[in-house]
Amino acid sequence: MEKKLTLKVFYENKMIFSSIRNWIHPLFDLEKYLIGNPKFDRGKILIEDKIIGKAAGVLIIKMGIKKIKTNIISELAIKILEKNNIKYEYNILVDKISCKTEKILENNNDIEEAYEILKERVEK
Repeated sequence: MEKKLTLKVFYENKMIFSSIRNWIHPLFDLEKYLIGNPKFDRGKILIEDKIIGKAAGVLIIKMGIKKIKTNIISELAIKILEKNNIKYEYNILVDKISCKTEKILENNNDIEEAYEILKERVEK
């Protein structure tokens, strides 16, 4: 059975990156990809992700990406995205993503600090 893509990344309408991994792993993989490919203007990148919670929002902001599309988004994600002028489109809005990471970051709005927490969790 073929796995579905969980993350698609477009630059000037061309897919430049995709992933079948779950949680926030695809976004950390994207970060590594972008570091290795500095030619991409991050302001022109569009991310299509299945679910955007606050953790994904933090990573997107940290990477300097300005546009996202998602199926499901949390209120916590919207608050941090709007505060950082990120454009977003979604199909379904939920209060919170039922994920430990969403709870850990619930009251943390410091992008650098939240990023370090996420990095530590991913490396475990």
